Amino acid sequence: MAFFPMFVDISNKNVLVVGGGKVAFQKVRVLSDFDASITVLAPTVISQIEELSVTKDITIIKEAFREEFVDNGTYEFVVAATDDMEINSLVNRLCVARKIPVNVVDKPSLCTFFFPSIYKNKNLVCGVSSGGANPVMTQYVRNLLAESLPENIGDINDRMSIIREDLKKTEPDMKKRKYILQTLLTELLESEM
Repeated sequence: MAFFPMFVDISNKNVLVVGGGKVAFQKVRVLSDFDASITVLAPTVISQIEELSVTKDITIIKEAFREEFVDNGTYEFVVAATDDMEINSLVNRLCVARKIPVNVVDKPSLCTFFFPSIYKNKNLVCGVSSGGANPVMTQYVRNLLAESLPENIGDINDRMSIIREDLKKTEPDMKKRKYILQTLLTELLESEM
């Protein structure tokens, strides 16, 4: 089944990542790129998470998961990324019962949302999903995007956004605006090749 991609602002949203290993680090690193307020909960945490917490909004709680961590309504969503399926399943059950969106890494049947493979260049973001079925495929598609787009595509996007806003003030015809923007985008992209 295909899932609807929905982009949401998670800046300053409280996110709980249960787990402190390499997989948890991958999720924490991506979430931190979107300015989420992250809490990592695990008895032990790898050094990469510790290092990232110095520069990003990451709180580390070195404790085992307990039910009360999801009882107080603090977290907007939860990622279960431990290597213990019993804990991951418990996190799922508790979050589902409390209507907290939850992602259980490598277990699509326990997810209420999927973590896409992400290509990000400034404000230009592409998320690729296989419905949790094939992470290798989503990474492949993400890498194709990264390889085929100009390195400064984020800058081009920012520039086009400013031009679009200015153009809205001077050109009332939406079809003409679209044509002008498409022409400009083509010129900008061709100048980068």
